[in-house]
Amino acid sequence: MSVFNKPSTSPVGKLCECGCGQEVRLPVHRFLQGHWIRTYTPTEEHKANIARSIQEICDAGLSNLTRTHNTPEQNRKIGVSNSRRIWTQKMRDRVGTWSSKAMKKLWKDPKFVYMMQQARNKSMGKTGPNKPETRLMNLIEGMFPGHYKYTGDFSFMINGKNPDFVNINGQKKCIELYGNYWHRNDDPQDRIDIFKPYGWDTLVVWERELKDLESLMAKLKQFHHKPKTSRFNGKATNATEKED
Repeated sequence: MSVFNKPSTSPVGKLCECGCGQEVRLPVHRFLQGHWIRTYTPTEEHKANIARSIQEICDAGLSNLTRTHNTPEQNRKIGVSNSRRIWTQKMRDRVGTWSSKAMKKLWKDPKFVYMMQQARNKSMGKTGPNKPETRLMNLIEGMFPGHYKYTGDFSFMINGKNPDFVNINGQKKCIELYGNYWHRNDDPQDRIDIFKPYGWDTLVVWERELKDLESLMAKLKQFHHKPKTSRFNGKATNATEKED
């Protein structure tokens, strides 16, 4: 029998230090296998290494980077190894939860956001909005001149998330544009719930709605003129505190 499959031999029932409430396998262990990641806080050096790696991928291209580091034989062995690994749905959910928590911590760090912004802008070759964002921006500016600012370039963050447009004239309102492909599995209510504790009203516009301008304009008017009790100082700054 494998050591990792044996019952706990700890005489005092030592618990995993991640706080899950489960007993460790051996008294000398601090965590159950894989649970250490739950208490890990990335250091400044680690954050910089992540951003640097992403920058290298953006500069070289993912395919070129892969060919540089792995030979065809190495790629074949990696594929065989992964094919033999059995991933249960529980394992996938657990890894996904860990990754999500780690990335949320990183995106709340202004230094990490700045480095990601620079990497994204360099890879795209521009800092401005894409075509759907430009269409929506022109529509919003035509309907409400001087009321909204494009912030999809990571210049403004709310709870670790980057809204596409924010109101700059005293109303804590933001507008998100969801692409038909990239956000096909996303629930708009999730983004609304993330911003709501910080006093922000959020309107989510789908890319496909740009084809029906009449309906979209009515939707934007209703959102813009909706009463908002919470006031904002009019200048786009990073939102880090919840409203009372």
